[in-house]
Amino acid sequence: MSVTSADFRVSGEYSFVKLDRVDALAKIDGRALLKGTPTDLAVDLPNQADPSRPARHWALVTDAHANGHLLVTFTHSETVKDVSAEFPDGEAPLYFLTFAARSGPGEVLIFSTGDRQAGAPPIFGHITIDPK
Repeated sequence: MSVTSADFRVSGEYSFVKLDRVDALAKIDGRALLKGTPTDLAVDLPNQADPSRPARHWALVTDAHANGHLLVTFTHSETVKDVSAEFPDGEAPLYFLTFAARSGPGEVLIFSTGDRQAGAPPIFGHITIDPK
């Protein structure tokens, strides 16, 4: 997974999930809940994420289809600094939540997207965002 930022140290990864479609993403009982078809799927949060400390200052501001990928840019609402990531191409909505890191000043953005019928296999993953 390609993740870039001029202002943060970032890395990310995702894996494919056994759903036909992702309809929503939520946190429940310290895990990520992917609401989807044919059933909902509970997934462990990445170890870096502190589920008791949600962070609400990231927004998905742009997405574009480029070179067979979906390029997405998230912007921090207070600093107006960006993080960009490439996902498998598709028209499915992208859902995300952000949490403070368990240690240090960083944050962890979890995400899920996908719709097999629309040609985008469902995925779940995370991006770690640390100050430089």
